[in-house]
Amino acid sequence: RKHKIFISFSFEDKEKASEIKDRIEKRLGTGSCWICTSELMGGCNMNGEIVDAIDKATVLVCLVSPHYTESVACEQEVRLARQQRKKFLPIHLEKVEWPLRKPDGTASPMCMAFADVFYIPLYEDEEGCKKKEKFEAIIKALNGMFA
Repeated sequence: RKHKIFISFSFEDKEKASEIKDRIEKRLGTGSCWICTSELMGGCNMNGEIVDAIDKATVLVCLVSPHYTESVACEQEVRLARQQRKKFLPIHLEKVEWPLRKPDGTASPMCMAFADVFYIPLYEDEEGCKKKEKFEAIIKALNGMFA
């Protein structure tokens, strides 16, 4: 059975997003993730491909970075997924303020979607927890969402 994972990311993080998609699919199967690969106007068509992909998804994996918190497109994806009561798995690509804040310090509209959700930091942290261990936590979390 194919898992339906929508990977939400800022276009500035596209290389990391592609790498994470490949690693997830290596474990959960090819085609388990949907990711925007279009560069048209900085992303895919919000009215078409993205809406359809979110409709079909079970989980929104959000690759959170400072760019992500500033992205109107990412905010729209989160809002749509929240309206559809999708599950969320925020993965922090780097340290960001949590709950999410915009650069001006105001609360991000995304913080409501993530209010009761644990996030997984995918960067080297103070405890020295390695990316490989954190990636195992991501796979475990995703498997739990499909149970």
